Amino acid sequence: MNSFTGNTWRIQMLKTLLAYAETPEMKSKLTELKVISTGTDVAAQIAAMEDFINQGYDAVLADAISTEGFDRVIRAADRTGTIVMTFDNVLNNENILQLSSDNVESGRLQGEFLAKHMNGKGKLLEVRGLAGSSVEEDRHNGLTKVIKQYGDIEVVEVWGNWDDGTGQKVVADAIATHGKFDGMSVQAGTTGAMRALLDAKHPLIPVAGEAENGYRKIMAEKKAEGLEAPLRRLFTCTWRNRGQGSSGSPRRSCPSPTDGHPSACSNFGRTSRREELLVGSRRQFLHAQ
Repeated sequence: MNSFTGNTWRIQMLKTLLAYAETPEMKSKLTELKVISTGTDVAAQIAAMEDFINQGYDAVLADAISTEGFDRVIRAADRTGTIVMTFDNVLNNENILQLSSDNVESGRLQGEFLAKHMNGKGKLLEVRGLAGSSVEEDRHNGLTKVIKQYGDIEVVEVWGNWDDGTGQKVVADAIATHGKFDGMSVQAGTTGAMRALLDAKHPLIPVAGEAENGYRKIMAEKKAEGLEAPLRRLFTCTWRNRGQGSSGSPRRSCPSPTDGHPSACSNFGRTSRREELLVGSRRQFLHAQ
């Protein structure tokens, strides 16, 4: 049960799920896999989930469009014994199984990287994600908590919707309106945001963004100009076990097996061989679980 499909990762997510379902170890266990996307309409996603439950599906897996509003779906699943699990964007609810990464930590590390390489001052462009989602809110909050410690950093916020095309447009508009920036944070859609910087012939600045292939290609192309891509062991996947109506569900975390699953932070002006160690994105790791 997908929601938003407006960026390349969501398309990859769906294709990965379908491909995994066709593997020998999974195909024999599934009698039917149905995949639909409901866009950014919360009511439409809720209605579709309820329809799957009423049709007698054994499980409903959802990338939730909002953190709120799904309580009636959870109650319906409890009545029928249907397993409901959310991943990536999760709910403010402890009573279902949820799988996500520490997105507050992602935002915090972006903030620390940028504050350091901006020398604690200057103008920061924050390219936010899809409004209302848990991932967007957590990454923004993690970044903001750090940046607020530096009174000389001015933040300009734009909404890129985690999409390359939208990100490229809003960054280009921001440059046209505000002029030069000293750093940029991008939740996703980093390839488009970087293209806007390059197209505008903007001076190369510290950039913290998602480890997307297009972005990594730009890193490689700009390596001769001194591009650093520090990698950190930062993401864990957190399970919230279904609590059968209880409020305090237990949690357990599984650590990332390599350093190759972070968001990628870049700083023009320095080089690092560790850039070459990027072997996969955070989200690819989560799907592999």
